Amino acid sequence: MKGLQLRSLSGELEKVPEEFAEKPVQTIPDIEAKFGKRITYRGEGCEKRSKILKNYHDFPLGAFVNFSFDELCKFWHSTICSMNESVDVLFTKNARYEIVRKIGSSMWRWGCRKGTWNEVVDAYNGISNFSLDLGPDFEIRLDYTTYYNECGRAKFSRIFLDGVFAYLVYYRGEHVMTIGFSIAEGRKL
Repeated sequence: MKGLQLRSLSGELEKVPEEFAEKPVQTIPDIEAKFGKRITYRGEGCEKRSKILKNYHDFPLGAFVNFSFDELCKFWHSTICSMNESVDVLFTKNARYEIVRKIGSSMWRWGCRKGTWNEVVDAYNGISNFSLDLGPDFEIRLDYTTYYNECGRAKFSRIFLDGVFAYLVYYRGEHVMTIGFSIAEGRKL
């Protein structure tokens, strides 16, 4: 069977107050302490935090070692430019991070905005908790287009998808149905 098992999408994403939904990185506590000596800026308190928040997109993946899945995704979502190449690789190679990137990409393709953080959280949780309750002979797996494509060949099954994502429905190990979908901004499919 091809595709990702939905239970492999581990890690929780947490919503933020609406005033931080565009820049959820602002809600991460103790940023300075979590970077520790990996990132050195002169200054204390708000001044140091401000410098970090202006430049974190340049930091290599190793600098984020003390941050959770949720927190690293908040950094990713909050930046308006590409992050360091080592972070970009994580968001293209590791499935749970890639799903977050693909959600934002889908919203951009189908709404010209990457959506708010809370919309991304709702989409991620919805994707990972999807069920048809068809019984034990059925299994549902997730697949998605490669790179930033809004349609095209799927990453794992290589079938053509008419949307960014697809649920592959298997009956006794045999692929019997594909449910293609894209996510648009405003919590729309």
